[in-house]
Amino acid sequence: MNYINVRRKAFLIGVPEVEGGDFLHGVSADLKNVRNYLQSMQGGNWYDDEIIILSNPSYRKVREVVCLSKSDYNLTYFSGHGFSSSDKRRMLCFNGFQLPDYALFSYSIRQLVIIDACRTYIYPGLTGIPKEEEQLFYLGGSPSRILLNNCIANSYPGKMIIHATLDGKPSNEDGNGGYFTQALLYVSKRIKADNSYVPASIDRFLQYIPERIQEKKHKIQIPAIAYREGNLTVPFAIGIPSKYKLTSIMS
Repeated sequence: MNYINVRRKAFLIGVPEVEGGDFLHGVSADLKNVRNYLQSMQGGNWYDDEIIILSNPSYRKVREVVCLSKSDYNLTYFSGHGFSSSDKRRMLCFNGFQLPDYALFSYSIRQLVIIDACRTYIYPGLTGIPKEEEQLFYLGGSPSRILLNNCIANSYPGKMIIHATLDGKPSNEDGNGGYFTQALLYVSKRIKADNSYVPASIDRFLQYIPERIQEKKHKIQIPAIAYREGNLTVPFAIGIPSKYKLTSIMS
């Protein structure tokens, strides 16, 4: 498999506390664990300088760092408070301002936005984690990094926003973080592969997440694709051949 060099950026945004909302203890764990996942083989072996973490960012910071970004592929993850406005817009809460989720789109033609926040009409907020796993590094890029780069280069333009819950519903958390994010990373690490690395787009395995949430947390929470345009085929997970799978993953 030939190595294709592409520009990819991941923005991990965490806002654990806003005026009028409860403090979300799982937000810092969410950011740490999503980062660990992206740098794992299953996540595509992102490099340190490709991942930007924004904790309690200002509106100016969000605009300058996220919205004005232009790469071959942008992945944006938000953990914090959210709500649905009276005119059905999907809103995210920051300190001193609120944004509709589509305001996180940038100039990049391929984008995935993942939101772990409530969509209730009178907001609280809430949000994710599994354990870290060993990271493997390769000269010239790992097989999973090479596969992800190739998928980015060959994907049609497209944008997608995925929310942790349905319109009008809460997004629940516990001391470990958001139920959705925990389940998302758990399922992503277990995509099956036999003899070769296999790409899996997030919309292909969203159906398995409610069962995982209910099984572990005794809650019903259904994630949803809230917005889609174009034909984004960049995978969120890479299935690793079984002989390379690591065992240090949350059971």
